[in-house]
Amino acid sequence: MHGPILFHPPARRGRVLLGAALLSVGLGGCRAALSLDDYEFAEPGGSGGEQVEPPLLPAAGRDNSAGGSSSETQPGSSAGSSSGGSSSDAADAGCTTACELPHADAACADTGCVIVQCIAPWRDANGSADDGCEAGDVPSDGLTLWFMADQGAVVQPDGSVSTWIDQSGSGYAATQPVSGRRPTWQEQADGPPLLSFDGVDDYFDLPTGFATFDGSSFFAVVEAEPNDKCAGILHFSNGPDANDVEFGRHRTNLLLYEVNGDWIDGTTDAFVVGRRLVVSSVQAAGSGAVELRIDGTRDQGKTVELPDNVVRRTNYVGRNAYTEQPDLCSMYFHGRIGELLFYPRGVSNGERARIEAYLHEKWQPE
Repeated sequence: MHGPILFHPPARRGRVLLGAALLSVGLGGCRAALSLDDYEFAEPGGSGGEQVEPPLLPAAGRDNSAGGSSSETQPGSSAGSSSGGSSSDAADAGCTTACELPHADAACADTGCVIVQCIAPWRDANGSADDGCEAGDVPSDGLTLWFMADQGAVVQPDGSVSTWIDQSGSGYAATQPVSGRRPTWQEQADGPPLLSFDGVDDYFDLPTGFATFDGSSFFAVVEAEPNDKCAGILHFSNGPDANDVEFGRHRTNLLLYEVNGDWIDGTTDAFVVGRRLVVSSVQAAGSGAVELRIDGTRDQGKTVELPDNVVRRTNYVGRNAYTEQPDLCSMYFHGRIGELLFYPRGVSNGERARIEAYLHEKWQPE
């Protein structure tokens, strides 16, 4: 049956898979050594962004967002999983088995297993103990885009992804109607799945919006393939060099943040090929000061022009709009993307630590 997908904060892990079974994804333990000063658990939800009509799933589709249903075991559920969780010593009259819940200290109560507390950087977004602490504890204030390869990817029978459903609560969806231009969904032996972009013509369109900025913050989990030209990861504009705000990987092998032709380059060759990295750009409101970071370590800093507050109609995931520079800019990102978060404001140092801690724990960058 055709029907709208409900947009909620992440409550289950997995993908929307068309024409095949839903696959479960396990998570490893935390190896990140990041400061969690000022760490506080966030409330579910998000804000910002222009509301758009949610996409319709084909008849064979399955909604894996909160509010979806499936007769099969959901990734991140307590069935057969103890990843990141802890358990009571033994079951009693209220529990059929010892309590082991993902990313949680758990105990047995008369009604069954309950969450005593979530293990940072995770939280219980859906209020259900069945799947433990299933959502990353990231700031919700202004969170406008939150894409995850292991949740909200509408995967076609050929493995291509036609729609990437935003998990921020803003109601955005990244879409690609042309089958030959879609990234592919790829399982990974060492962690959650990734979306693979071919560097030739794979990308997603984003709806009109992204009009209000008070600084900006971009976070991504990526693995790059060789490409010495410029390529966008997230790009908002009104065409080439018009109201541009870009977060990408540029020449030569460096992280870049650009606003209206004013930019900051990261360190040459620091955005290395073939390694899973957590990369970020945070621009402070008022001053325009930008800090680029790779795997939690400062890469470069510079003051850059602040984005104009104007509606943008040319918006992409996995490419930029610089068609006038074909010899310098391939436009298309070549590699794999696991997760993207975007705030149209500069997050604080404490908020950045929370986001990085969550991404490092989940993705285990190399």
